[in-house]
Order: sequence, then structure tokens, then C-alpha cells
Amino acid sequence: MSKRYSPKRIAWSAGLAITFFLYFTLVDYYGKKYRENHSGDTLQSGDTLLNKDWKFHSGDNLQWASAGFSDEQWQKVNTDSMPLSYHGEISWFRHKVNAGENLFKDPLVIHLYHAGASEIFYDGIKVASFGNVSGEKEKEVCMDPSHFPISIRLGDTSSHLIAVRYSELHYPSFTGGKDAYPLGFEMSLVKAPYSLSRQLQGHRLLSIVFAAGIFLLTLSFVHILLYVFYRKAKENLFYSIFAFCYAMIFILQYIINSSSSPQLIFFSQKIFLLFLNPLVFLALLIFISRVYNERYGFAAWLAGAVGSIGVLFAFTNWLSPSFYFTSLVWYALFNVIIMTRGTYKAMKENRPGAKILGTGIGVFALFLFVGMSIIFFFHRIDFFFNTSGTPVLLILFFILMSIPISTSVYLAYNFSNTNKVLSVKLDEVEKLSAITIEQEKEKQKMLEGQKEVLEQQVKERTAEIREQKELIEEKNKSITDSILYALRIQQALLPTEKYIRKNLKDPSEKKE
Repeated sequence: MSKRYSPKRIAWSAGLAITFFLYFTLVDYYGKKYRENHSGDTLQSGDTLLNKDWKFHSGDNLQWASAGFSDEQWQKVNTDSMPLSYHGEISWFRHKVNAGENLFKDPLVIHLYHAGASEIFYDGIKVASFGNVSGEKEKEVCMDPSHFPISIRLGDTSSHLIAVRYSELHYPSFTGGKDAYPLGFEMSLVKAPYSLSRQLQGHRLLSIVFAAGIFLLTLSFVHILLYVFYRKAKENLFYSIFAFCYAMIFILQYIINSSSSPQLIFFSQKIFLLFLNPLVFLALLIFISRVYNERYGFAAWLAGAVGSIGVLFAFTNWLSPSFYFTSLVWYALFNVIIMTRGTYKAMKENRPGAKILGTGIGVFALFLFVGMSIIFFFHRIDFFFNTSGTPVLLILFFILMSIPISTSVYLAYNFSNTNKVLSVKLDEVEKLSAITIEQEKEKQKMLEGQKEVLEQQVKERTAEIREQKELIEEKNKSITDSILYALRIQQALLPTEKYIRKNLKDPSEKKE
């Protein structure tokens, strides 16, 4: 068995997974007990939840808004967990509020959330309308009223009636399958000063969220350009994908928390849950693997499995929301654990920049652990939107941006080190070039000196050859003159050919 899949490593991973499973199971169990014991209580923030003990009746009759109408025969329901027999048809809900001393002193507002259409009546008087309530799906106009609080005032300590005329016929056509989102609505009474403070705080938080999204989009654009111009540095590509997906998460959160269209909200949540969440962790893990030169191929298979579960959750009735949400949470924790382990190993090996990445990943891992604990305990994912105080929001912002910031710092650090190495190499090249140039100059000087010597030697040798030539020519002339002189003497002494022929005859001629 290879080192990567040694028994010790498998045992360590299994033990860690079991530990986390037991921890979150206990948090969910005690959270369920807490929610059961505190449902409907007045919270420290001033919210009084009004989800329990409503009277419900299908049909439509404006007389049911009257405080004097008797609803003793009506069905008792919780508006955030309607019976299975209810399918969103037009219906009425009635709830009596006893104004205690804690509600009597301050003006109040009603906070309402739903995916259908509603009309709100307070002591028989219509105080708000959201969308268009109708018994026909084509005429129903759905609206999310969470951004439009309803102001009321309890004039005495007696009971008051809140009646809601409601329809939700579009469910589940745009919610993504049966039981993907609960039918009904959620309502709470909030003290007006706190409600105003929370709205202002929400606007500040949304501004920070939107700014973070734009900042991350800018980072994504810069790094994709770096990859285009230098293809070998593929970590820039994966970081760009991570930054883009993370940016879209912030932007979709901005849309979800500022829009009043249930269709747009549900669509944004689908994109957020189904694609961006798995992809952002996968891109980040691949980036880390490129940086540390590690292989996490199984993460891609796991991302594909989570994505498949998400598609089944969105377009079929086979999976419950809790199952997909749990899968997504475990997938995120798995990736963070792998990244944390890889970073710790790199820090032990003193790899350049590992501490920078380790800081961001460590902060985010701690935040994810605490955040998941709160989500499992309260079963709410909007806990950070209810924070108060600008310092808290800034701390939250830097926590959420810890990985992008640390990664950008690491890439800048890596780029700076690369430039330093290149500068050193350039200095060495310049020094070597200078030495080479000097050597070439000296060589040229030597060649020029040798050329002059050779030219002088050639001149001297040419002179010698010319002298020898002249000497040889003189000797040749002398020899030639001697030979000619001897020839003349011979010619003078010897008889002519005619004479010889005349006096000397051929013996053959004598015989004849």
C-alpha cells in the first residue's frame, strides 16, 4: 500500500470523521431540545416569535378578519410547519396576542416572511398587503415581505387579533420540488427601535457583502489575465475560478437579502447551493494542491457526488433538504480539513509562503467550525445577518475574506520572490556578460596584435622571397649565357652538315 493510503493515515481520517460526526450529532440533538423549549419565547433581541397556536381554515370570507368572530372550530396549526393536507390554497389564519408589559411600552412592528401572497389584518383592519392573494394560480402574485415591516401599536394590555389572508398556489413549482421549502409563513413581533436598528445594520452588512463580491470579481479578472499571459502558472487559473465562485456567493447573498421576488430568491439559492458551494471548495482545493504539489483527485469525485445529490434534490422528490444540506456541510468540512492538514504539513517543511496561506485557512476553518455548530444548533443559516455593531461586521468581513486575502498575499509574496530570483539571475547574467565582453575585447586585442606580427612576418618573408627570386634569376641568366657561349664555340669548331655529307658517304652507296 502506498504512503498516501497507509493504514495509519486511513485510521487517522476515519477517527477524525467519526469525531466530527459525533460532535455535530450532539449539537443537533441539544439544539433540537433548546428549540422545543424556547419556541415562541421573547428573545433577548426583542423578537417574539408567532409561529405557534394559530387557528386555520381553508376558504375565503372577509368576516373572518373580525375580532368578534368565533374560531373555536378552526384547526390549530403552526404556520412554519403546515399539515400535509394544505397545498397552498387560499386560507385564513388567526392569532390572538396578549400584550404583556414588555410589549406595552414601545411601538411594535410585525416582521413577516413567506413565498406566497398575503393580506394582514390587525383587530379587523387591513394594515398591509403583499402580492395578490387569489384562489387561481394565474392571478396570484407572490411576494417576499421580509423587507417591509408593519407598524402597529398595542393600545392597552388586552388581547389583540392578527388575521392573515394567505395563498401559496405556486408552491412547489418554483421552490425546487416537494418539501424543498416549507409552506406557510413566519411572523414575529419586534420592538420598533430594535427593528429600525436591525434594518440599518442589515443595509450596512449588505453593502459590505456587495463590496466583497466586487472585490473578488476584480481579483478573479486580474488572475485570469495573469494565466492568459503566463499559461504555465495554472494556480492563477484555479484561484481565478475560486475567486469568481466566491464572488458570486456574495453577490447572490446580496440578491437573496435585498429582493422581494420569491422566484428570484429561490433561483439564487439553488445556484448558491447546487453549484457555487461545491465548486468554490473544489477550485480552492485544486489551487492548494498546485501550490503544495499534492494530489487530491478524490476531491473531484466527491464534488461530483455532492453536485449529483444537489441535482436530485432540486429536480426530484427523492431527497429531503436536510439530507442535501448535511451532505454539503460535510463536503465543506472535508475540504477544509484536507487543506488544513496540507498547510500544516507545508509549514512543518518550512515551505515559502505556507504560513501566509495557513493563517487564512486556519481562520476560515475556525469560523466554519463555529458557524456550522451554530447552524446545527439553531437550524438557521442567517445568524450572521442578525449581528449588531460595525466592529462585529468588520470582523465578520475579514473572517469571510481570510482565504482570498491570505491567498492574494501569498501570490504577491510568491511573485515578489520570483522577481527577486529573476533580479539575482539578471545581475549574474549582467556580470557574466561584462566578463565575457572584457574577454572578447582582450581576445580582439590579441588577435589584432597577432595580425600585425603576421603582417610584418609576411612582409619580411616576401622580401626574402623577392631577393631569392632575383638571385635565382641572375644565376639562371648566367647559366643561360654560358650555355649559349659554349654553343657558339661548338658551332664554330664543328663542320657543317653539308660538308660532312660531301666528304662522308654511306657504305651502301660505295658497293653500288
